[in-house]
Amino acid sequence: MWKFSLPKWQDVSEDSARIIGKGDKERTIHLLPEALEAMGERKDIGYVFVRWNDLSRYTKTFKRIARACGIENVHFHHLRHTAATKMIESGIEINFVKEMLGHSSVTTTEIYTAVVQKKLAEEMKKLRY
Repeated sequence: MWKFSLPKWQDVSEDSARIIGKGDKERTIHLLPEALEAMGERKDIGYVFVRWNDLSRYTKTFKRIARACGIENVHFHHLRHTAATKMIESGIEINFVKEMLGHSSVTTTEIYTAVVQKKLAEEMKKLRY
């Protein structure tokens, strides 16, 4: 089982956060303005999410909304996969995506290129000559 550290306000700057993830690896991630807004009002110290239950609440809300949309068997972690795929689809270099996800090897990140390659193959079928 892996562990991670809940983010603390003292580790959040104007546009980034220092986090500790899988394998106790520390890294800095850059935050979009929308992410900072979702984190709520800035505080000087303490956890961004006051209680572990706060994260559980987000997960439960996510699943409830997904079910209301007719989507079953979805997990909050799927958003990580979606974000990785979207980054690659947007043209962000795979090494940057690797760093953002905290993968130790680009081989792990390359899994997400399969989705992009499938989409590319579908799009190429539209070509008329």
